[in-house]
Amino acid sequence: MNRTHRILAGVLGFAVALTAPQAYAAVKKAPARAQSIPVIEKMTLSNGIPVLFIERHDLPIVSAELIVKAGQALEPSTKAGIAGLTAYLLTKGSQKHKAEDFSELSEFVGGSIHAAAGRDRATIAFSFLKKDLPLALELFREAVMFPTFPEGEFKKAKELTLAEIESSLDDPNDISRLLASKVLYGDHPYGRPICGTLGSVKGIQRKDALDFHRSFFRPETSTLVVVGDITSAELMEKFNLSIGDWKNESPAGTLFEPAPAPRFSGKKVVLVDADVNQAYISLGNTALRRNDPDYHRSELMSFLFGGGYLSHLYREIRTNLGLAYSVHSQISPGAYAGSASVKIQTKSSSSSKALESILFEMKKMNKKPVGRNELDSGKIAMKGEFARGLESNDELLDQLVDIASNHLGSDTLLRYSEIIDGLNAEDLLKASKKYFDPDNYVISVVGKASELEADLDRFGVVEKWSKRSLIE
Repeated sequence: MNRTHRILAGVLGFAVALTAPQAYAAVKKAPARAQSIPVIEKMTLSNGIPVLFIERHDLPIVSAELIVKAGQALEPSTKAGIAGLTAYLLTKGSQKHKAEDFSELSEFVGGSIHAAAGRDRATIAFSFLKKDLPLALELFREAVMFPTFPEGEFKKAKELTLAEIESSLDDPNDISRLLASKVLYGDHPYGRPICGTLGSVKGIQRKDALDFHRSFFRPETSTLVVVGDITSAELMEKFNLSIGDWKNESPAGTLFEPAPAPRFSGKKVVLVDADVNQAYISLGNTALRRNDPDYHRSELMSFLFGGGYLSHLYREIRTNLGLAYSVHSQISPGAYAGSASVKIQTKSSSSSKALESILFEMKKMNKKPVGRNELDSGKIAMKGEFARGLESNDELLDQLVDIASNHLGSDTLLRYSEIIDGLNAEDLLKASKKYFDPDNYVISVVGKASELEADLDRFGVVEKWSKRSLIE
């Protein structure tokens, strides 16, 4: 369950004991939450890096994040994991500071600085009290411009990565996540583990990290986002002094755009045998990217279908039928591809009945538009969650990262409520039919094969994969 749906579930939790119409009416009568939508300012550093900035002075904290187009999607499959290793090492040694300096200096003043890579981007982020901003910007400059990738730190990072890959097979949630990604996305970069595979990471050398950094960490493919107790004039002065002279004159790496992952046509089931007490099941298909015009209607539709205590899936499969410990639907968009899925944890003996019920609820959701009360209650809940996501520096920084990474426009926050209010039941019906199709899907199952295998062929052609195949 994604963050939006978890919080919405909590918001609506009081309504479990009510009938659906009573609960929808209760939500509609709840007092509206006053919203103060922050203004996003746009600037450009002297070296051309675009800046998105939200000024707020309620706390003496400045948070910043440099977003670089250097994520998993740019890795060659033979070097899967290089993006994460490269980003991790940015704060593990520079021309002026050892690895321990980054952690000890920041922790001494209660700040933090770190770097990481995800599917679409690498990030270098810090959060410090304003009085400690000179230290923050010094460490930030060193991480961005002068990382040295010390041999000892590289070896430690590689060993940690290999251990993390191995340990992922100890957690059924991790196995389920790896399996669902590989089944849905196949050879697309999103189908690979973000950390890489055992084979690919073992083959990565320090030179590969240096080459990846030289090729892809560049001001022309970066965006800076800043939130906090600083004015726009101060921001321009201080960040220009920190990274405004950053240049990369090395030849740029090939910035290819991965083709969208194709939608699966037909019905397929992939089973991984694991000694676990319940079955971990994901049913879905590839879907939309974050900047797709369908994004908001699909999010609202997914929330009503399986995002909270009032949703169709929770009400029928967990409450009425008692078939699941956990069940929810989610839309997971990325920059190059996305997925629409239903995830459920249930007893092995209940798996077939649970899958039948999910597909039945999909057909119902696709048959007719949702009612007015349900639609209005969903809108209220979504807008309430949106307001709660604007309260802290970290949450606002996440909003700016989303906007910058997906080219959404600086008026995205201001227009959110207007967009949600403008959705109608027919919009949601179209999204449901498009993204939750009961006739075209892939099902990934992690559980005891001896208790599951016999019934799964009712839902599609069954393939058995080994756990090791997910990480090798």
